[in-house]
Amino acid sequence: MTSSALNILFVGLGGQGVVLASEIIAGMFLSWGLKVKKSEIHGLAQRGGSVKCELRVGQEIHSPTIPRGCCDYLLAFDIFEGRQFVREIRSTGSLLFLEEEEKAKVMNKKTWNMMLIGKFLSHLKANKNLNIEINITKILAFTENHLPPKSKKNNTIAIQEGFATALGH
Repeated sequence: MTSSALNILFVGLGGQGVVLASEIIAGMFLSWGLKVKKSEIHGLAQRGGSVKCELRVGQEIHSPTIPRGCCDYLLAFDIFEGRQFVREIRSTGSLLFLEEEEKAKVMNKKTWNMMLIGKFLSHLKANKNLNIEINITKILAFTENHLPPKSKKNNTIAIQEGFATALGH
């Protein structure tokens, strides 16, 4: 990990699993011994309203909010919500979302959040500026411990599919 913070912004609508996805990613970074700060805004999320979670990862982080224009990864669970935050991405940052053909690979739309996690992890693995070893087997084991028993199989498949889909980027 570089000396500066890794800034990840999760945006979407209530019911899309934005908060769960941010909690899983935060937990993974914590399990790797990194410091994590997290902020959530989810006012009318239960009614399909906007959800925004900010996650900062690094050795020294003092604030849970991402400075304006300093987002490294914007994970848009809803592309229309994502468009509102494009200006927050730094010039070297990335906007990640699922294309319709990617969504079609996983039939259960309740697992699209996990597919986007897989895609994000693949991008992290490809990022040579980060000194993070991405081991998909360890990540799947970690994730399975944080999901309800009945959804573990489908979510694991979705993470693997997202990871594999993004390897060609």
